[in-house]
Amino acid sequence: MGGFAVGIAELDDVFSDDIKLHAADGYSLAATLFLPRRAKRKQAILINSAAAVPRKIYKGFASYLASRGCAVLIYDYRGIGGSKPKSLVGFPAQMSDWAKLDATAAIDWMRLRYKELPLNVVGHSFGGQAVGLLANNTEIQRTLFISAQAGYWKLFSSPERYRVHAMLKYVGRPLAHVKGYVPGRFGLGVDMPKNVYLQWVSWVMNPRYFFTDDTLEGRGNFEKYRGELRALCIADDPWATRPAVELLCSGFTAIEPEIIDILPKDNNAGQIGHFGFFRPQHRATLWRKAGDWLTGEEEIVETQANEVTKMAADAEATAIVELTKPEVTATPSATEDQSKSDHAKTLASIAVQQLASQAPKAKIPTEAREQKIADAKAIEKKIGSEIAPAIEASDVELLLARFHALKTGHSGTPESYSAASRT
Repeated sequence: MGGFAVGIAELDDVFSDDIKLHAADGYSLAATLFLPRRAKRKQAILINSAAAVPRKIYKGFASYLASRGCAVLIYDYRGIGGSKPKSLVGFPAQMSDWAKLDATAAIDWMRLRYKELPLNVVGHSFGGQAVGLLANNTEIQRTLFISAQAGYWKLFSSPERYRVHAMLKYVGRPLAHVKGYVPGRFGLGVDMPKNVYLQWVSWVMNPRYFFTDDTLEGRGNFEKYRGELRALCIADDPWATRPAVELLCSGFTAIEPEIIDILPKDNNAGQIGHFGFFRPQHRATLWRKAGDWLTGEEEIVETQANEVTKMAADAEATAIVELTKPEVTATPSATEDQSKSDHAKTLASIAVQQLASQAPKAKIPTEAREQKIADAKAIEKKIGSEIAPAIEASDVELLLARFHALKTGHSGTPESYSAASRT
């Protein structure tokens, strides 16, 4: 299968090695394995390519995932990239073979080699479609779809749908019959085997895509998938539109796929489209979020955030109790002063933390956010002062108002909090 004696590159504290992977029928597929050089291995991830897209497109993302502790495999389907024979004329391959023979073998290879690790899959476009067709998709714990869709041409955005329809039906199909394959210069980027192309065209012209193709054996495997499934629907992708993504996800009848809309403006991106997710410029945004979900770190972050929120709520409740206690004596004892100061110090400390992390998400003007953080820090400083160890009720009221602002998006004045707390 290929060792690490030759062909090793160092990327982001990652080893990469070009290897050969044998498909289910023995056909040799070009592949690249990425392993973390320092981080402990915690996931095995297979990346399934889009149709007629060579694996080199995914090297940056694969390296990034490996740097986070994942063993990652990318590979070329038969007839594409490094898995292309000397001539495609007469090459006996269909698009369904990419799933039945190639992707199936890649799953088995990863499962055998990294049996102690959870196995996840990233499916780009057709690579996501393939997951539903795999007889061994039960081995997958999590699947991340990136622009994966059921590609019926009328579900594409206009005017792109008409360009695709004309190119596939009136340009590509005649060329496939005349030349015995479809040259990449006619819109695909790389050459495509004849029967792969013709099968793909038949699906694209069908309102239910391949779900009504009676010759497609793998359709029944959709219902076998029991893992988690998150589908990223990129707003400016003209091919994987929301309806097209939903149509593909509807095939997974045993689970409830999660579809997430990705807006370029929310990720500091001008355009993303069908292929842009894999550009290195998205390392700190789209890649990080995808990596968090694939490795399970998203849940850890959410748990920590919930714990901080609970601490803030508990501190708020404690402060409310303190504020509503009747005055027993005109001159509080030193013990009472210290207790009140301790309560307020806890509240102030959490307030600073909460305001700094949550205020950017709240619907509050920038100036107001800055003032709220400054208020909390000022009170915290006052509590720590040896000159005035005791906290005043007005200070606690102010902090409570700040919590109220974060929850509601209101102005956060003590008066607004008092009014809301009485309702």
